[in-house]
This record gives sequence, C-alpha cells and structure tokens, in this order.
Amino acid sequence: MNYKIGEIAISFLVTVLLLTVLEIIATAFIPAIGFVNIMLPFNVLLILFLAFRVKTPYLPLLILGIQLFHSIFSVEGWAHGTLTGVLICIGIGLLKDIIELTNSLITIFVTFVATVLWYFISSLFFFVSVRDINLVSERFFDGIPESIIIGLISPVFFLILDKIWRVDYHRMMEA
Repeated sequence: MNYKIGEIAISFLVTVLLLTVLEIIATAFIPAIGFVNIMLPFNVLLILFLAFRVKTPYLPLLILGIQLFHSIFSVEGWAHGTLTGVLICIGIGLLKDIIELTNSLITIFVTFVATVLWYFISSLFFFVSVRDINLVSERFFDGIPESIIIGLISPVFFLILDKIWRVDYHRMMEA
C-alpha cells in the first residue's frame, strides 16, 4: 500500500504512542518483577514491521523517528540503531519477494533472525566505538534471549501494527 503523508503522520503518531507504552513496560515494569537483565527491543520490532509491510520512500525518516523516541528510554546509541535499521531494511527490501510472513511460525523465525542480525550489526558498530571485543561479544550474546522473546511476540504485534498502519496483508500478497 502506498501512503499519503497524512496517513503516514497519523499512523506514525499512533506507533510512537505504542512505542512509548512498550518502552515504559520494558524499562519500568519488567525490571520491577525481577527480570533486570532483559531489555526487550520493541523499537527493533517496530522497524522490522515497517520494513516488511510499509511501502514508503519515507522509511529512513520513520526509522530515525522511532530511534529518537527509543533514545528517550535508552542510553543505546540512536545513531547506530538508525544506521543498523536502515541496513536491515535494505536487506529486507532485497529479500522481501522471497520472504512471505504467511503464518506465525515463519514470522517468529524471520523476526528472530532479523533481530539477531540487528544485534550483530550494532555490535560491529559498537566495536568501532570501544575497540573491546569482549564487550562486543557480551553485548551480542546478551541479545539472543531478547531476540527469542521478540520473535515469539512478533505475530501478535504485527497484527496490531497491521491495524494501525491499515495494512491488508492478504491483499498485499495477491499483488
């Protein structure tokens, strides 16, 4: 579906509100119940959704916007995340014709792989900054459990985001 600028603005605003709620849950409530080492990357999930389902030339700006809102809740570098997001989206764009998220298992697997790839690429950027391979490998391997969780919840969130962005995925597959 091609979007008009007004449709993008409204959907993006709702997406940012959803991201804000999810970030509050991830930074306040999840650690409060005892999971202090888990930081679910909902921003990555949102960017992966945009890459798979939203066709717009404004995608890099949407990624930047999501990363900037994510940076309110995280000290993680928004610049590295934005560049990583754009690179992942380019890869998804190249593979989009052969990757069809037609059922939950495929969605879980593809989201997991994309999230692991996200952690790998961002770890490489982190290495350029700190030049300590131990910190980089620790950062990458700490992301694996989070990637599994994000993969498992992705089908539900993609359905919610389909409604927000008014994506008719079945019609999109027929085109």
